[in-house]
Amino acid sequence: MTHTCPLFLRTPVLPLLAVVMSCFPAVATAQESPGVAAAQESRGDSAVMDEPKRMEAVRVTEPLKIDGRLDDAAWGGASFRSDFQQKGKDRGFEPWAGTDVAILYDDEALYIGARLGLDDRGGNGGPLGKRDDAGNADRILVSFDTFRDRRTAYTFGVTMSGVRIDYISARDNEGWIDDAYDPVWEARVDADSTGWTAEMRIPFSQLRFSKGEEQAWGVNVRRWHPATYLNSYWIVVPHYETGWVSRFGEVHGLEGIEGGAGIEVTPYALGRASYTQSPFEVGSPDETQTRVGGDLKFGLGSNLTLDATVHPDFGQVEADPARVNLSAFETFFPERRPFFSEGTELFRTRGPNYFYSRRIGSVPAGALSRDLFERVENASFLGGAKVTGRTPNGLSMGGLVAVTDQASVAVPSEVEGVSTAVLAAPRTLYSVGRFQQEIGPAGSNVGIVTTAVERFQGGDAALSGALARRAFAGGGDWALRFGDRSYEFGGHLGGSYVMGEASAIHRLQTSSTHYFQRPDADHVEVDPDATELAGWAGGIGLSKIGGAHWFWSAAAEASSPGFEIRDLGSQTRSDRIDASGSVTYRTRDGRGRLRDRSFGVSAAGGWNFAQVRRYTALGANTSLTWGNLWATSLSVGASLPALSDDLTRGGPLMETGLSGWARFDLSSSKAANTSWSVGVASFFDEFGGWSGSLNGGVRAQTRSWLELEFQAGVTRGDDSRQFVGAVEGGGVDTYGQRYVFSELERREIFAQLRAKIAFAPDAVLTLYAEPFLSSGRFHDFGELSAVRASSLRNYGTDVGSLWQLDDGSWIVVDGPQQFRIENYDFWVRSFRSNSVFQWEWRQGSTLFLIWQRNLSSFADRVGDTGPTAFLESLSDTGDNIFVAKVSVLLNFR
Repeated sequence: MTHTCPLFLRTPVLPLLAVVMSCFPAVATAQESPGVAAAQESRGDSAVMDEPKRMEAVRVTEPLKIDGRLDDAAWGGASFRSDFQQKGKDRGFEPWAGTDVAILYDDEALYIGARLGLDDRGGNGGPLGKRDDAGNADRILVSFDTFRDRRTAYTFGVTMSGVRIDYISARDNEGWIDDAYDPVWEARVDADSTGWTAEMRIPFSQLRFSKGEEQAWGVNVRRWHPATYLNSYWIVVPHYETGWVSRFGEVHGLEGIEGGAGIEVTPYALGRASYTQSPFEVGSPDETQTRVGGDLKFGLGSNLTLDATVHPDFGQVEADPARVNLSAFETFFPERRPFFSEGTELFRTRGPNYFYSRRIGSVPAGALSRDLFERVENASFLGGAKVTGRTPNGLSMGGLVAVTDQASVAVPSEVEGVSTAVLAAPRTLYSVGRFQQEIGPAGSNVGIVTTAVERFQGGDAALSGALARRAFAGGGDWALRFGDRSYEFGGHLGGSYVMGEASAIHRLQTSSTHYFQRPDADHVEVDPDATELAGWAGGIGLSKIGGAHWFWSAAAEASSPGFEIRDLGSQTRSDRIDASGSVTYRTRDGRGRLRDRSFGVSAAGGWNFAQVRRYTALGANTSLTWGNLWATSLSVGASLPALSDDLTRGGPLMETGLSGWARFDLSSSKAANTSWSVGVASFFDEFGGWSGSLNGGVRAQTRSWLELEFQAGVTRGDDSRQFVGAVEGGGVDTYGQRYVFSELERREIFAQLRAKIAFAPDAVLTLYAEPFLSSGRFHDFGELSAVRASSLRNYGTDVGSLWQLDDGSWIVVDGPQQFRIENYDFWVRSFRSNSVFQWEWRQGSTLFLIWQRNLSSFADRVGDTGPTAFLESLSDTGDNIFVAKVSVLLNFR
């Protein structure tokens, strides 16, 4: 079955973006304040003003000295605002302590000054630490809506101990932040027994705003107090109201200023030394390397920013946690690389995740054996460029292009001591584009996204037969708000197109995402000659997102059998139709024995395109926050019997039985210097399968310069239906195949230790260590009794005889036929650690000293998962990598 590419997906991605952008009308954002609760008066009630509150910025002629003391003469002429309110359930109250904020500016920068008083409960400076690591600290946060689009805000803040905070909030939602935003600015604080003061300097080159002789920005200020765990705001938005940026006040008086159109270049140089064993035992390194690279930031006018990187290095990024995945689907990890994580909010869409940035630089499995790919975890990232920005009429845009180099592995040859380089990944070009247009003052929006991947395989037969040569995907999405922002109607519609050699497309058709080879599926089939694969996905949803107490949602979505976005997106399966609904009752209060209460129920169901019901799930949850700031939550759920079309891994339908689960979490107050949490979870099914887990953690700020965090967990269980493999020789009821399952006894334990030692707000040593143990024993083998059945015919009792060999494998003898089941028992132990000293020795210029360890061992048997095995992991073999890296920020105006 040959698929035809839709015309819009055959179009190159960048010209397509230009065409689609031209289709958007210039929808102007209303410049007048919305008439619904734009601001509140300074008295402690919820009175609404027709015009937004104003804050005046005063121009100064001489630059200020940023020392946190507010003793420059210019602050004497500043217009300080002190009309703050503590946020309550449905209105504002008098704050616990005074807060005064003023804004000054000159031709180059914006200056923020704040006086922050303390009450009899005092204040908490919190830990010293690196940027955005505020911890449990008294802090001041100032947010600017520079385009006055009433949707996006840039936030700058500082803690009582001098730690800087910066992030972007989008979607008119205070809780939706992108803390990867790292502009170049400075802040200092000064404190005494009565309170503290703060000074911030934010260069206009780090902000984006529309041109104009006079600016009117949206503004809000937030003060957070750890002792009470309460906020006070200049503009209070009650809990039951939606929106945040759209309700800002305004700052006036900004005249004759220009946004950043300069160039920032940050070159770096590093030296790397790698040891297979510990450097303290081996001596000279196995490999040394020097590298240079750099980053570029360039303002394309006042609305767009170009970020580019050449030969970047991300050695300072914390390692991914260890995982043992026995399912048919891949594990997804969060992005931690700064180039990709900054501005990621712009590329998020409603519906499928078309852009999963971890694809860029990863080595795709499939061309060679798994063992070979384990030796090369990443392809070399040659460079990339990213353009992001927002126009005055509410159009957000972003485009990203990245190139990774080919990767090779050394394969031993027949001659001892000689190896051959085999290509494991081709040079690859990735691109993604995103446009989103805001409509009206309620926060409604429509958007599109397109992605493209091109692999330069160079005629390599192995890669061409395993990986698609070209892939396109994209679609549109929308969110329309109405009813004073309390209701939202959203949806999405998109498509995908992949092309390559017939063997590569065959591999996609038979992968766990599609399983076209299912013998009892009449609506899909494998086409061995196909060189294209295309599909679509869409969905709609209606939800109540605002109001006093009741919230609900209803949604339905589908993706066709051929929908495939894994070349640059994340996806588990296609051929699905899903529907879900939920109802939640929520109430919040800043005072009393019970502060927050939430109760909810949900239901979901799924089918494939043959109308086979794949699952039905029911759930209920409740969460409470008590007056002492302890929090509890309880969730329970059940899945009803259904038919799975992926449990046999490409085989026929198999019934899933009744199952249930529950989870309970308890945590102490995060306002204390020492806090803890604990959680327990359980699962069971009607076939005797079960699992239980216990996890917990503690965070302690023992000194202002030291913060410790420890988390650990243990899981035990017995999976009643673990797929082992398919063997020929089955009966007619299973299409001539034996679909072999076993029970799997699992034990797993992990621990994560983090320590932060701060020598100054911009000089921090971060330590991360994670020992991990996992063990599995396969037992009680059997085969599926019939299509659409849930029962197994157990080997040794229902079917033939079962014998175990010395190597741990099994022999099944069933009359004249016998076959072997390999020994799949396993024991995995690993120790990963990352030690990073980071010193911002000058604004935007940083020194990194890094030590990475990745130690592991493996055995095909059940092994020890006790505490002693944790300690023994330190003696396992593995990699030790030392890196010294220095970068320098150069500004060109």
